[in-house]
Amino acid sequence: GLLKGFVRRHTGALVTSGTLTAYGTGYYAQFIQIASDGSYRIGGLPAGTVNVTVSVSHAQGSALTSATTVQIVAGQTTTLDLAPPADIVSRSRFQ
Repeated sequence: GLLKGFVRRHTGALVTSGTLTAYGTGYYAQFIQIASDGSYRIGGLPAGTVNVTVSVSHAQGSALTSATTVQIVAGQTTTLDLAPPADIVSRSRFQ
């Protein structure tokens, strides 16, 4: 399957740099860069639950990092837009 979407800051502004990681049971992580237009695409994902982690630089220090899960269907495109909050990231706020 294909996973795609946009990464935005808590303000709604598109994130122009950062990384995304996708991994699941039985396969290694795929690391990709967030594109300059805030988009990302990860292809070749197997069907099932995929763990997605996003890491976005923060002007005041450590990167903002958060994780969520998404269900991938074989042969289909899944859209997941991500918006990590500005402060300490919690999973419940990220989804």
